[in-house]
Amino acid sequence: MKFYKDPRFKHGANAILLTLGVIAGVILVNMIITGLSSKATLKFDFTQNSLFDFSPETNDLLKNLNTPVDVYAFYSGSWDSDKNVRQVKEYLDRYRKGSSNFRLQYVDPEKNPAIALKFQQSGESISGGSIVLQSGSRIKTISIDDMFTSQQDQSSQGPCTQSIQVEQKITSALLYVTTGAGTKAYIVGGHGRDTAQDIKTALTGEDYAVSSLNLLAGDVPDDASVILMPNPERDLSNDEVNKLDKYFDKGGKGVFLFMAGLGKLPNLENYLSEWGVQVNDDLVIEHDSNKFMNPYPYILFPDMQSHDITSKLLNQSIVFVAPQSSSLTLKSGNPQNATVTSLLKTSDKSFGMKNYQNAQQFNKAPDDAAGPLDVCALSTRDTPKGSISSSASILVMGASQAFTAQFMSNSGTANSDFMLNAFAWLTNKKGGMDIRPKDITPGTLFMTQSSFIVVLLLALLLTLLIAVMGFVVWFRRRYK
Repeated sequence: MKFYKDPRFKHGANAILLTLGVIAGVILVNMIITGLSSKATLKFDFTQNSLFDFSPETNDLLKNLNTPVDVYAFYSGSWDSDKNVRQVKEYLDRYRKGSSNFRLQYVDPEKNPAIALKFQQSGESISGGSIVLQSGSRIKTISIDDMFTSQQDQSSQGPCTQSIQVEQKITSALLYVTTGAGTKAYIVGGHGRDTAQDIKTALTGEDYAVSSLNLLAGDVPDDASVILMPNPERDLSNDEVNKLDKYFDKGGKGVFLFMAGLGKLPNLENYLSEWGVQVNDDLVIEHDSNKFMNPYPYILFPDMQSHDITSKLLNQSIVFVAPQSSSLTLKSGNPQNATVTSLLKTSDKSFGMKNYQNAQQFNKAPDDAAGPLDVCALSTRDTPKGSISSSASILVMGASQAFTAQFMSNSGTANSDFMLNAFAWLTNKKGGMDIRPKDITPGTLFMTQSSFIVVLLLALLLTLLIAVMGFVVWFRRRYK
């Protein structure tokens, strides 16, 4: 039989051999990659916002992790189908491959309840999905809810995951159990309604220990890394001002938040003026259509100025939203000999409207301050010799509403990162300006009036172009 000489047989045999060769090659490559991946992370992250890519801070921490850390992830088999759990496991496996001292162990609490019971007897709250990190006597527990933020889905009326903060939580826990470092923030109360709940939530999420402080009852505690005074409606007494000054003389750090309409606070305003920051009783109005949220000229898009706090934000295509802001007057020559730096500045078409109460129109009066205007500033001064820190710093913000959930929760704004960066810079919090929750929901697009017009014109032009092309095709076929 000469079938093997048949051209059809030869082509078929060649096709089979080629197919077998390709299959063998795929198997060989898969074996090589599998062997290498057991020693190094060879996964590529093509997810939105690079969800699983570590920050330089985390990579450096793992590279220099010389202390063994036992990590227990409490997951039963029924959790394997949960999307959030699969994402957490992906992170955990990357941590394990980043350092041999990240000693990860998955524990089924139903099959092995003894380990969970041991931590519960130590005062830890352990539930399904919890992760426990332990190094020596230091223990840090992270719940599954701590690693994700959720919001109400308008279509399903149920919760949906908004952002992932697994890296943020695990890296912070690693730092805690290996160094014992902690950052304490105190919110000064007793001067009006508490408007800092959203800031407190954000700081707690960054592993700050947040407590209340009443200056009438005592001095600022020695363990305070930073103090916050949000929207004071009642002025400080002379004794309270002296306590603040005493705290800053030790190298203290502070954040003071204002908004238009708070009224006169002469003692506090005079004290901040000594630092070179004068808070004005006005409402900043913006007339540059690219610098406010149309049609509200008092919801500003101020320009972020160059500073360590803003450096990474300036490279991103996001805006800072500053609603209902008072302006600040910065003074380089001041009694505290402080260096004053602007962080947020409006355009030269803005102005500080003095008679803004019940205003129907937002037109500049002759005595209104002309822009550009500062709405956020940082002031730093040296401290006396022998102080805990060589410098003291305060941040003054004229638009406190910028730090509410309405604006901080939107991935299209820089508000949340700006606020957390500011606190991290003030407290010298390690990694505080590098690791952020990663948003996985589409954010609201804040568009200026001119941007909206450009997009609208492009959409109309594209629609017209498609219509013309369709007509040309029809015409040519009709009369061909």
